Amino acid sequence: MRYSVLAWIVDEFPLLGSNYGNVEVARDTSKEIMSRIIGKHTPLLLLLSLLVVGCSRSGSQFVGKWVNITNASDTMEITQNGEQLLILSPQGKLGATYKDGALQIPSTMGTITLTYIKSSDTLVGPGFFGQSEYKRVDHFATPNGQATLHTPGGTVSTSNSKTYTAEELGTDIYPGAQSARGGMKMDLPGVKMVTGIFMTSDSKDKVVDFYKAKLGSGASVMDTQETTIVTLGRGEKESVMVTVTQNPSQDDGKTKIAIVHSKKS
Repeated sequence: MRYSVLAWIVDEFPLLGSNYGNVEVARDTSKEIMSRIIGKHTPLLLLLSLLVVGCSRSGSQFVGKWVNITNASDTMEITQNGEQLLILSPQGKLGATYKDGALQIPSTMGTITLTYIKSSDTLVGPGFFGQSEYKRVDHFATPNGQATLHTPGGTVSTSNSKTYTAEELGTDIYPGAQSARGGMKMDLPGVKMVTGIFMTSDSKDKVVDFYKAKLGSGASVMDTQETTIVTLGRGEKESVMVTVTQNPSQDDGKTKIAIVHSKKS
């Protein structure tokens, strides 16, 4: 049942309600009103003050679900646990404290600091290759081995079974290669990226030769004993990168192919 503030005043103080606008009555009853409010409604006022304090807890801007904008499998959920904040991730659970406008997480490697960027509603923290940036997630679903992350700016979808087309990947799929786990499609402001993962029994060298021919003489090649990366830039806003890996002790000795096609708008 809705109950307005004005109705509450009239119920609590009928004299004031019946003489609304009468200045003299208001003056005469002001002390009585204040006394009754303080005496009768002290528990209510205390409860309201606690609610105000609770709503303005330090670090509340960090609370929510977050996903790394370049790695959809890197996710975390931050919850409030009293004065401490709790970080839940696929790797486990960590406690954190809010200090000097940032979230500080103790670890064996020292203190890790997460900073909230209000203008973009993102978190920034240390990563393996510079800084990692996390976007807030509105919805996270995992039906049948698939995951879709809906962020305020776009979506990130991962799949264990979906096979992307050659058009989506920017180059042909190696003949006979089978789709593998790790595929991802990202559609965010300023960038679209599709990643396809494939496995084949053919040798690494045979697969590399195939993609050298497909991407042409303009492609650059970086080669190590187990991995070769073939990259082709198509102007300043589009690129295709094919990573070919073969390790006898992994994936039953098969050759893994990772194709990443990115476009900037």
